[in-house]
Amino acid sequence: MTAANASLFDQAEERLEQEEFFIKLEEKGDSITFLVESFTMQNGKYGSFPIVKGTTRTGEFVALAGGRSVLKARLTENPPARGDVLSVRYEGEITSEKTGNTYHGYKVVLMAGDGARPAAIDTADEAASATAADNGADSASDW
Repeated sequence: MTAANASLFDQAEERLEQEEFFIKLEEKGDSITFLVESFTMQNGKYGSFPIVKGTTRTGEFVALAGGRSVLKARLTENPPARGDVLSVRYEGEITSEKTGNTYHGYKVVLMAGDGARPAAIDTADEAASATAADNGADSASDW
């Protein structure tokens, strides 16, 4: 067995001891930044949603579920890949100036880790967030 393989075995055994940590961004300003290990779509009560798993700068294993419509849209429009760095901040409940609907806003920054595709920077702009909210998704009172 090579040293690299032994390290993978050690990491796998460490993960068995660690509970999977789903991040909840609930308060305005809550944020997380991590190195992406996987991106999957899961089926849930209200349809499919993305789950992104990875490791923080301090080595903590984390998982982020994109169940709210605006975050789901941001994560699925340009899905993160293994090796990317993903940073997400909850912007709080926002009221659309155009429609008056309330939605949960997010700022998402995705830095491509392999250089094979450009990094995407997605801000919590009114137009994109309002479109998701106006499509019947995720008013703040629903969550």
